[in-house]
Amino acid sequence: MTPFYLIAIAGVLTAMAAALVGALLLVRKMVLVADSMPHIALPGIALGVVYHFNPMIGAMAFLFLAVLVIWFVEYKTFLPPESIIGVLFISSLAVGAAILPEEGLLEAFFGSIEKISSVDALIQIAVSLIVIGLVYYNRKILVLSSIAPELAESARINTKMVELFFLLLVALTVALGINFVGVLLMSALLIFPTVSARNLTFRFSDFLIVSTLIGGGVLFAGLLLSQKFSMAPGILTVFVGAGVFVLSLAYAIIAKKE
Repeated sequence: MTPFYLIAIAGVLTAMAAALVGALLLVRKMVLVADSMPHIALPGIALGVVYHFNPMIGAMAFLFLAVLVIWFVEYKTFLPPESIIGVLFISSLAVGAAILPEEGLLEAFFGSIEKISSVDALIQIAVSLIVIGLVYYNRKILVLSSIAPELAESARINTKMVELFFLLLVALTVALGINFVGVLLMSALLIFPTVSARNLTFRFSDFLIVSTLIGGGVLFAGLLLSQKFSMAPGILTVFVGAGVFVLSLAYAIIAKKE
């Protein structure tokens, strides 16, 4: 059995990476993508369960394939990425639900840490650190391409490749977090920390830092509560995240009045 401390470290770092990527989704005004993208992983998870290989690998493979499809179709048609993701989201949800055995649906939808091996946890720790490092190192290019693509192109930045790079980061983060909170609730790790941090900060650098701290704290609290109440960690993480958002909203309202 994997030690809880190792799962907790993996979970916190995964949540921090997800919050950092979620912050950029908010800047790009693509927050709804965070709700749709995790569902695309469901067929990969289902195949992993049915054919007895690591579902995280299946999820990652399907998400990476979806990213390539989204990126290719976006630049070959006039469709916005949200609409392409929506089509893949509905299709993947139906296919995954049809393949996945009924007893596995609950874990896939809401998360479970019982089947996370020590190797899985170590991989999640390593990849999460890589994602955090990549986002931090490329933050200026990612932000500039998000808020001023014309300016980025004038600075000889290949915005198409930057978007592909960013979508791959989203896919990688989603694949890592599904074990902890499930397909249906993965968006909580991408959305709650960022919207809460937006209510609490004014400078962009502070926004990124606070987002990552809230993300890690929310998932850690969800994991602790799941141990105490024997509930799916994803559900409790959402409760904690929603509570933090409400508090941040109250702070923002009070601060604005003053």
